[in-house]
Amino acid sequence: MIELGFDLAGLETRCVTGLVAGSAAERAGVREGDRVLDGPAGSRVIKGGLDTVSLTLQRGGRTFEVIYKPRGAEARSYRWLSPSS
Repeated sequence: MIELGFDLAGLETRCVTGLVAGSAAERAGVREGDRVLDGPAGSRVIKGGLDTVSLTLQRGGRTFEVIYKPRGAEARSYRWLSPSS
């Protein structure tokens, strides 16, 4: 399951909000309030076409890059099968 690790709107507003505790983004070093200087378009995240996310962030006057796999917790799913005729 694709999970950016923070609110998708942060890519447009250029500010990380809604950071998910324990997410891959947080483990990579993303922090609430970081300024997003460069990153993927939100539409690419929604479509799920990203194997990795690369963000250029700014915090406290320091600019740095983080790269992580946007994966959330596994989700159990079911598929219904029709009985054989």
